[in-house]
Amino acid sequence: HQQKTGRYTEKMACTYVFEMLSAVRYCHDNDIVHRDLKLENFLLDTDKVDSSLKLIDFGLSAYYKKDSGTLRRAVGTPYYVAPEVLRGSYTSACDVWSLGVISYMLVSGIAPFYGRDDQEIFRRVKAGQWSFDARIFSKVSAKAKGFIKSCLNPNHMERPSAEDLQHHPWFDMLKSSEDVPVLDIANNLYDFHKKERLVKISMEVIAHTLNPEQVKEMKQMFMKADRDLSGVIRIEELKVIMQ
Repeated sequence: HQQKTGRYTEKMACTYVFEMLSAVRYCHDNDIVHRDLKLENFLLDTDKVDSSLKLIDFGLSAYYKKDSGTLRRAVGTPYYVAPEVLRGSYTSACDVWSLGVISYMLVSGIAPFYGRDDQEIFRRVKAGQWSFDARIFSKVSAKAKGFIKSCLNPNHMERPSAEDLQHHPWFDMLKSSEDVPVLDIANNLYDFHKKERLVKISMEVIAHTLNPEQVKEMKQMFMKADRDLSGVIRIEELKVIMQ
């Protein structure tokens, strides 16, 4: 989602992350751990630039009271799952890890953990193998990187809570009127989703679960986006959609 000027800035990413963080804190304050936080589970309420976000899909959520031990069932989505979840002993801090992955993606357009298959991704997650690519993160502020590092602390016992993170210095940006650099993440996001195996699975699910009227509506949306009638949505057309 981009502004009408086509500019996507770190401040926009910061705004979205703060809203996501607020939703996560609300869940944790009410003893709920989501366990499947990912970009796809945050929806814009409207198509307006200042639209608020909604957190959806609580199918894998669980009741968890602080200091009540640990959860054991390994659930979640590759790329976003926390290392302690893969090891089978975790707390609500797993949501903070996932939010760190989302934040990384919102300022770069790529995932911090990647691999040829899920097992390779899981190995990298467990090993904490990730970094800030200097070419991609050159325009990203040190505070944004600091926020991400806090979320992706491999020791979940030392990872800050959602409440603590709401006071992170990165969010001072939301009170400032200073200009911030434009982030060009559209191409990176496109490449990420192109490689994402789950996209293919999603298409199969759509094909077998949507009723004819819903399929018709999706076809109309596709045709509207496919301006040159090529049968595919090119990156240039995707950028127009995101404006």
